[in-house]
Amino acid sequence: MLIKPQLPPVPQVQPGNQWGAIWAGFGTLVHYIQALVLYLQTYLTRVEQAVNSSAPVFIVLTAASYTLPTAAATQAQYVVKNLSGGGATLSPNGSDTIDGGGAVSMSSLEALAVLDYAVGSWAIIGTYP
Repeated sequence: MLIKPQLPPVPQVQPGNQWGAIWAGFGTLVHYIQALVLYLQTYLTRVEQAVNSSAPVFIVLTAASYTLPTAAATQAQYVVKNLSGGGATLSPNGSDTIDGGGAVSMSSLEALAVLDYAVGSWAIIGTYP
């Protein structure tokens, strides 16, 4: 879930025609711009974290097989859709497992959602015929 940081309040700058007042107003605006830059950096970092941690990766199979990347407990989600026109196989990488086993067969137009939940382990979290 993305939580926006609090936007810094806009400071009030008093108009003036003396150099001291002008410099004071300029200093106030510089501090506000620095606070605004910090706000944007914080918000964009949170957006990047939310996108990288929760957005599923969509894979469309047009061939008979696909091998998942190495499971590393990243909580990454993959949704794999079989559009190969026939049966297809979703395989774990190397010694990784999918629900404790090996490759999973997929029928035509079937979709599977899998989660990288532990090192070396993928879990099927949804099937869509």
